[in-house]
Amino acid sequence: MHARTPDVGDNRRLLRLTIIGAVFMALAGSALHFAYDLSGQSALVGLFSPVNESVWEHAKLVFLPPLLWYGFTALSLGRGRSHELVGASTVALWFMPLFQIAFYYAYAAVAHGDLFVMDIVDFTLTVVLGQLLFYQLSTRLDCTRASRVAAVLSIVALACVFVVFTVRPLHIRLFMDSQTGTYGIPTR
Repeated sequence: MHARTPDVGDNRRLLRLTIIGAVFMALAGSALHFAYDLSGQSALVGLFSPVNESVWEHAKLVFLPPLLWYGFTALSLGRGRSHELVGASTVALWFMPLFQIAFYYAYAAVAHGDLFVMDIVDFTLTVVLGQLLFYQLSTRLDCTRASRVAAVLSIVALACVFVVFTVRPLHIRLFMDSQTGTYGIPTR
């Protein structure tokens, strides 16, 4: 990856898409929270939406909606610009779940009682910071072909990690449903 010269007109369009994307991610992530139950607890839907109230499962809320939005953004800006967005998208897609989890444990360590409001703050802050990071990097980075391939493979790997740990979660606090004490997708 190397720095690129920003195009002001392109960047205004990208900024609009980034702001709209934050709204989309917040709404889609909120809806995704309920998708598993609304689907009748479909295992397929559970691979991409939270299947319980664990911290890990909630990280999916800031992975799938951004992934979809970044694909839409790349298509909207055209092939020439889509290559430039791969690096920024990848960094944001890794940043958001990791930040959301870290921020959760930071405020849970000092807060007592109902954390519902802080959960919403965590989710919203994660989306906003992720979008700021995406925008800043996408206006400054240009990826080589090799780094684009590596970036796409790392996104696929992250998606696989979400699937694997939904089906076979480790029995540690990160994966434990805070309401039931269970782990992962329920077996029938």
